[in-house]
Amino acid sequence: MDRLARGARVLEIGTGNGRLVFGYGGTARSVLAIDVDADAIGRARGRAARLGWSHVRFAAIAAQELDVGRERFDLALLAWSL
Repeated sequence: MDRLARGARVLEIGTGNGRLVFGYGGTARSVLAIDVDADAIGRARGRAARLGWSHVRFAAIAAQELDVGRERFDLALLAWSL
């Protein structure tokens, strides 16, 4: 996964507590990771902040609510989301 995300703009849907993000996020250009579980997102945000990862964003929303306007992504991940 790290190899695929290296330098990429990543969208992850169904991130939960960010388990996958913390595997590839260090090499990604940017990450937007979403999940409906606000508590899990809060834990993920805290961990990303402790790592100093300002290029990683977490949002507590459902995939249907995602509105990224003209933002572009190189890679989309939907692990455990369907």
